[in-house]
Amino acid sequence: MTRQQQIIVGVIIGVIVLGGLTAALIIGLGGEKEEETIIVEQPQEQPEAQQPQTGAGPEGGDSAMEAPSSAPGAEAGRKAEVGVKERAAAGQRPERGQKTDQTDSQRKPTAAQQLDKITSGELGKPAMVELGADWCPPCRQMKPIISDLKSSYADKVEILTIDVDANPDIARQYSVESIPVQLFFDKNGKQVSRHVGFYPKDEIIGQFSKMGIQRPSSGE
Repeated sequence: MTRQQQIIVGVIIGVIVLGGLTAALIIGLGGEKEEETIIVEQPQEQPEAQQPQTGAGPEGGDSAMEAPSSAPGAEAGRKAEVGVKERAAAGQRPERGQKTDQTDSQRKPTAAQQLDKITSGELGKPAMVELGADWCPPCRQMKPIISDLKSSYADKVEILTIDVDANPDIARQYSVESIPVQLFFDKNGKQVSRHVGFYPKDEIIGQFSKMGIQRPSSGE
C-alpha cells in the first residue's frame, strides 16, 4: 500500500470513529432530555380547610356558631304580639279574637279580692278558706272533701281555696308555715278558728255546727 493510500484509509477510519462518537453523543443527549420529560414535579397539596367543630367547647357549649333562623311564621307571630301590646299601651281595643289579661281579670276576681269580701263581711255569711298547693299530698286529699262541702253547704257557707304559691302575700298575712291550713270566719268576717293539716269531713262539719251553721237536711 502506498503512502497516499495509507493516508486515505486513515482519514476514512478517523471519519468513521468521529461519526460514531458524534452519534453516541447525540444519543446520550437525547436520553437526558427524555429523562427530563419523564420527571414531572408534583404540585404541592394545599392543606384542607378545617371544618368548624360541633362538639362541646371548653365552656361546655357548641363551638360552632349557628345563624339564627328567621321563619316567616315565627316573625309574623312576634309582630302580632307586639301589635297587641302596642294597642293595649295606647288604650286601643284589641282585634277580634284577641284576649288581654285585663279582660280576664275583670271576668274572674282574684283570690285576694274574694278573701277581702269574706273578711269585710260583705258576703254576710260564714266562710271557710283553705290555703294549700297542688304539690301538697294532704291538700290533694282535701280536694274531694272541699268539693262535697261546697255542694252541701252552697247556700250556708262560702268555701274558698287559695294556692299559696300563686298568692305568697296571703300566706305571709296568715303566717302559713305548713299546709294545708283551714281558716273559719263568721258572717261578719271575723276569724273564729284555724286548723293545720288534713281535716276530716266530719270534723269540719262539727266546726260548722260550733259556728251555728245547721247541717243540711239532705245528709252528707
